[in-house]
Amino acid sequence: MTEFLKKYPKFVIANENRSKMSAFRWAIFTASMMVVLAACQSSPNSSTTPIEQPEPSSADSTQPTPTPSTAPAKEHATVGEIEIVVDESLKPIIEQELEVFHAVNAKAVIHATYLPAEEAIQEMLNNRDIRLVISSRILTDDEKKFLVDQTVLPDYTSFGRDAIAVVNHPSNPVMKLDKAELQGVLSGKITSWKQIDPAAPEDKISLIFDHPQSSVLRFLTDSIMGGQAISSSNVFAMDSSTALLEYVKTNPGAIGFVGWAWLSDSDQIMSQELMDGLQLVLLEKQDGANGPCPYDLKYVGPWQSYLATDCYPLRRHMTTILRESIFGLGTGFVSYLNGPQGQRIVHKAGLNAHKGIPREVKFPKQRKATAQVDSTET
Repeated sequence: MTEFLKKYPKFVIANENRSKMSAFRWAIFTASMMVVLAACQSSPNSSTTPIEQPEPSSADSTQPTPTPSTAPAKEHATVGEIEIVVDESLKPIIEQELEVFHAVNAKAVIHATYLPAEEAIQEMLNNRDIRLVISSRILTDDEKKFLVDQTVLPDYTSFGRDAIAVVNHPSNPVMKLDKAELQGVLSGKITSWKQIDPAAPEDKISLIFDHPQSSVLRFLTDSIMGGQAISSSNVFAMDSSTALLEYVKTNPGAIGFVGWAWLSDSDQIMSQELMDGLQLVLLEKQDGANGPCPYDLKYVGPWQSYLATDCYPLRRHMTTILRESIFGLGTGFVSYLNGPQGQRIVHKAGLNAHKGIPREVKFPKQRKATAQVDSTET
């Protein structure tokens, strides 16, 4: 061995250097482990085994609930999940709008709750999670002040006009009412159909509404009765619009007041079935804000042309009340309602769209006629 080391001195130097390097690396490793152990001993939970925490999710109860001024980071006009409340008298048209909106925006989820109009507005005032209400009226001064005190400025948008339809039993000969007769029925001065038409039976008139908190009832009180309460002694309130219509079908003395959206779309099977067994009562036309009614008729129904020209007296705006302060899903749905697609649905449903529906008509190109001239003609 001694002779080998004397014969190969370079091997000895290299081996000594390798040993020094290994000692240096071992010293670094030992120092690092001492630092880690010292850190563990200083931690109050060093005696417990750490548990891997799951990723937080939107369903986690520890996450803060979004308020009207905040929203999930990923939400925008066509993405997210929100709750809205809708006037029950407008349910058919809003269901159609939501069906198409969800079809074209796969990442949007809007949960709609349908309530009587007064309850719907109170739900928005009392529940910060409700960012949008669709109703037939705007907020009162007190309701608006309640939101302003919460630093919320409500935004109103009208996306079309609905109406209140008047219906009675098909056996009733009274098919038309002028303004005085309508006011007489609502005020209780007219209590029998025979007071309107001598050929009518002496049935006592029963006034039927969809709900005690109905927007229909409030509209008639404000617009037709001048703020005075409907004082007829024979007034009944059901629990829905469909219940109202079914009651009128089986009671010849009844007269019903219902949102036109339930009956306006003649292409819908539901509307056809609801209208079957009912008679639509025409009302005396009135002049609108833009001038006299252009139709040479005394009585009109709640059809589109008479809504657009202000001839039908019981017309009303379909209004969105938005409390979002961001460009979220509620704002996106309101924009959709006022866009071409949403407005076409309003128009197709037999209601009066707020904006004109653009149409592009393309005519085929016509070939230019070539005149043949006889060269021999003088």
